[in-house]
Amino acid sequence: MPRLSSLAAALVAVLATGGCDLDVANPNDLDQERAFSDPAALEFLMGGAFRNWGATRGDYFMMPLNAMADNYTASWNNAAIRFYSSVGSDCPSRCGWTNSSTAPEAAGGPIPEASWYGYYTVFSSATDVLREIAAGLCFDADCTVDSTVTSRNRVIARMLQAMALAGIALLYDQGFAVDETADLSDALAVLAIPFNTRAEVRDFALQKFEEAWVEAGTATWSTPAAWMGVGGGRVYTNNQIRRLIRTMQAELVALFPRNAAENAAADWAQVAAYASEGISSGTPFDWEYFVDVNSSANSATFTLDWVKAWGNSIGTMRVDTRVAKLLDPLSQEDPWPGAPGTLGNPLTRVTAAVSGSGSPQTITPLSATNIATGRLLAIGCAPADPSCVGDRFVVTGTTATTFTAVITQSYAGPTTLSAPVVHDTTEDGDPASVAATPASMSGISAGAFLWIDDVAANNEAVIVDSVTATTFFAKFLKDHAAAAVVAPAIHRNGGSPGNWCPLTSPDLRVGDGSWGPSDDFNGFATIAETGNEGTDFACSGVAIFPPARGQYHQSNLQHVRYNHLGYNGENLPEFDGAGQDPLYTREMNDLLWAEGLLRQPTPDPVAAAGLINNSRVGRGGLSPLTGAEGIPALLAALQYEQEIEFMGQGSTPFFNRRRIDGLITGTPRHMPVPAKEMEVLAREIYTFGGPSDPDMAPSVGGTRSGVRSVGEIWRDYLARRSATRR
Repeated sequence: MPRLSSLAAALVAVLATGGCDLDVANPNDLDQERAFSDPAALEFLMGGAFRNWGATRGDYFMMPLNAMADNYTASWNNAAIRFYSSVGSDCPSRCGWTNSSTAPEAAGGPIPEASWYGYYTVFSSATDVLREIAAGLCFDADCTVDSTVTSRNRVIARMLQAMALAGIALLYDQGFAVDETADLSDALAVLAIPFNTRAEVRDFALQKFEEAWVEAGTATWSTPAAWMGVGGGRVYTNNQIRRLIRTMQAELVALFPRNAAENAAADWAQVAAYASEGISSGTPFDWEYFVDVNSSANSATFTLDWVKAWGNSIGTMRVDTRVAKLLDPLSQEDPWPGAPGTLGNPLTRVTAAVSGSGSPQTITPLSATNIATGRLLAIGCAPADPSCVGDRFVVTGTTATTFTAVITQSYAGPTTLSAPVVHDTTEDGDPASVAATPASMSGISAGAFLWIDDVAANNEAVIVDSVTATTFFAKFLKDHAAAAVVAPAIHRNGGSPGNWCPLTSPDLRVGDGSWGPSDDFNGFATIAETGNEGTDFACSGVAIFPPARGQYHQSNLQHVRYNHLGYNGENLPEFDGAGQDPLYTREMNDLLWAEGLLRQPTPDPVAAAGLINNSRVGRGGLSPLTGAEGIPALLAALQYEQEIEFMGQGSTPFFNRRRIDGLITGTPRHMPVPAKEMEVLAREIYTFGGPSDPDMAPSVGGTRSGVRSVGEIWRDYLARRSATRR
């Protein structure tokens, strides 16, 4: 009986025989029976299945899904992020899935294939274990009765089956819901196995989870540490495995919907029931896999979670401005300011002195371009200077030539240069600081940000390096004539493209954006840790994406929560490339539980508020919710927490945005069965998303309509030919 990796593996073997003599020996399977009768080999297989599941969930080719969700963002084409985003210069001609084994960019196959074959490989390993146990294999020396270890391994194999099926149900429009009881010895029967709808695959996964959960309660045992990473893997008890299963069940039901209508119809009472017995119940724990890039025994596990490794690399990916604006609405704009079609960054100067006051006052800038109500601007301070916080203000109103704001510090009015300035540039291209003599030094101090208003071609902003009683020193890039106007600059992020670093956020996960042991650490214009740094996010002043490829909603924020998994921690001294990779956290379960309580027919807002507070207050330090805020406000607070706590967890942010209609129009809601699989099955290749099939509208409900087998295509052709001849 052939073993089940995916049906494609069995079908390829069938097709290789030409459909004649199907009883052909597999030269790669000579030692199969001995290997699969060895209990130690099967336990090793299950350890590999855990690693394969983690590697599939956080696969390199899953990064485009995070870009589609406006979660992480990048304009590189690694993993075909550019080709499979729903934004940027390649859309609408190329957005959506190019499900072709011969796609020009050689990416049409790998993206839909990555999870399909990854999850079905996990399913295969688990199914092999279950098949051997069913055939009588025992994992203990005393096998007069069903042993505890055998029961444990049956539970874990059943759970792995369910985990793989859940992955298929969440990502694809259809799949195969078969198990070790299926007879694959007849090649023709294998060819005839139908696809199951995504809902059927989901329900089959829930059934397998339930079977594992029930049996896990019949005996006391623990998992081997090596199953969760060599050299540092954690041990989990049968009770913890039962709670992990409940969290996975809650996740599957909650994240399965493809749109808001399906989300409203989900069984939220069941989600709450599952999560109430999940990993945050009782004594909370996180389910983690140990990664050590420095260990030869663990070298392969460096690729366990590419989503976290790339997403937490400051030079590779950034937080999308959609999420950045949620984290700090004042300092961040969505999309990146200055991108085509958006409000750019202003750079102008005051035209008169400003008196600091706690009351709103009207300011007349030299130019009112890009100054709008609600924007956060600054006067007079250097854009990268943390002490600039007190000089930032919010525009409360505008006219054609003025704006209104509360400005707490005083600034001198314009002065003029009493002598010309000739800029100086050293051989290495770095401008040297040169002296400038203004008519008045009033208000000019070290760190001041000034606008030099010369003839139009010579205007520029400078940061004052140092001062004397009559001069200031700055790095000028241009020459300036005597009588050029010098005045405090009005700006956002120095007038540069993009957002600036956040103010000190009340959310401890954001903080003030400082990061690293020194300023400009690794050349990314960072600010050394100040004591107010965030636990999850940091700020870089460098725009890393090529502008010609589109802004791709780039913010200055970097995700650093899992920095220890991001390319040896970006060489931060406190990280050495080793540590636990949290795959399910207690906060994730709390938020699923809270959502179940809020969305079920009889909501429990007080209990939901308490669960949201576990991360909101416990990790974020924000004000606690009481439950009296109302369901819409509680859902908004919940979704804010989900944006933070789900970030980096495989494709979870994509599923979370998909189900509330949060994806950009034209984004596919799920993936098709890979072209390679369809070719083996002799069925039509199909795709989702893009301008020809926006939002997967024709196929929300189940299997892809209009996908025919070769026989059906041939019969249609014969009918059309016959009709034409008549």
